[in-house]
Amino acid sequence: MSIHSDPGVRRSMRTRTLTLPAHEVYKLKCDKHYADLLEIKNDLDSCVLEIDKAKQHKGTLEALEKLLTSVITAYTKASDRFAEFLTSVRTTESKSELTYFESQRDRFHSKANAAHNKLRNFLSSIEDCDKKSRKSSSSLTSSHSSTRSSASSILKRKEAKLEAQRARLRHLDEELELEARLEKVRAKKEFDMIASEVNALRESPE
Repeated sequence: MSIHSDPGVRRSMRTRTLTLPAHEVYKLKCDKHYADLLEIKNDLDSCVLEIDKAKQHKGTLEALEKLLTSVITAYTKASDRFAEFLTSVRTTESKSELTYFESQRDRFHSKANAAHNKLRNFLSSIEDCDKKSRKSSSSLTSSHSSTRSSASSILKRKEAKLEAQRARLRHLDEELELEARLEKVRAKKEFDMIASEVNALRESPE
């Protein structure tokens, strides 16, 4: 038997009319659902603003990503409850309200998805910058190491040159000292020779 031929099913699918007291209860429940959803939507708006402010702060963005996920989860649960309630009422007004609410729900999820994509883009940008920074730091460290190595090599060459110059000076000092001694010996010989000649002249008869 078709569900459309089942009287019980037809009654459950049929649009109904609420009594005035029932309609008042319906309106109060709608207001309560909308208030809950509005509070969550405000949380989303705050989250979106904070994402723009924290676009260069990785830690804050990661915390906001968790918050955004919890906001989306909360909205999904609340919206499912509201949609279920509107569907169960089965009045012309509730059906119209459900159509309107579904458009609101779609806008919320579009905004939430856009916020999440923006957040992920910010995080990706920060991660790329971190990679470049680490690479640059590594290159700089390598450059500093190379510079230190080069400076050390230059210092060693200078020290070797200094030692060679010091040895040369010592050698020159030794040469000068030897030359001075030889000069002294020559002068002594010449002195002795002249003295001998003088003595010989003194001793010779006039």
